[in-house]
Amino acid sequence: MASKQINYYMDYESFRLLAQKALDEGCSILLNELTDAPQCPARDLRIVTPEHTRYFFCAPGFEPEFVRARDGRFYPDLSDMRMVMMLEAGYSAVQPDGLITRERLFSASNAVVGFRLVPRPAEVGRLYDTLARLVRRLAPLRAYTHPDGETEKWNVSPAIAALAGEDGGRLRAIAWTRSAMQRRMTPPENENQPE
Repeated sequence: MASKQINYYMDYESFRLLAQKALDEGCSILLNELTDAPQCPARDLRIVTPEHTRYFFCAPGFEPEFVRARDGRFYPDLSDMRMVMMLEAGYSAVQPDGLITRERLFSASNAVVGFRLVPRPAEVGRLYDTLARLVRRLAPLRAYTHPDGETEKWNVSPAIAALAGEDGGRLRAIAWTRSAMQRRMTPPENENQPE
């Protein structure tokens, strides 16, 4: 069984619809970051704010545990079966350099418990599939063409597509690909010069 992941560029308001669907399916929500105290799993959308872009959707009935980091703050425990009981998700943000971050909906395939590989529970796989279908509706597949004619397809919400530009140049993955392509196509300054 493989891990499941869908990458996307999604705005805050669209992500709130995804988070609400997770809540409707019985999930609770945690911040995917260090906090000063163990978090209480949220059962409403108040936890989803513009200040935090990454979250965990905890499967119905799963109560997360927390570990203390070296700096004394707390983070959800992802060891053993805990990792496969939480889906990772987030929404895109415009970075200081003007590029837009890519996010994902992710479900781990299995866990190692006492030297045994334990697969993801079927209900967690179904939960992922339900949320991934909504991701595809909120952030439909869009094609962006590079200057060399090569095409990339990404799941991009309409609000992010408007920010990204017609060529998608502000999407971080596309900007990185174009930068790498340009480096490959541009000869070094000292190449082809007589000595």
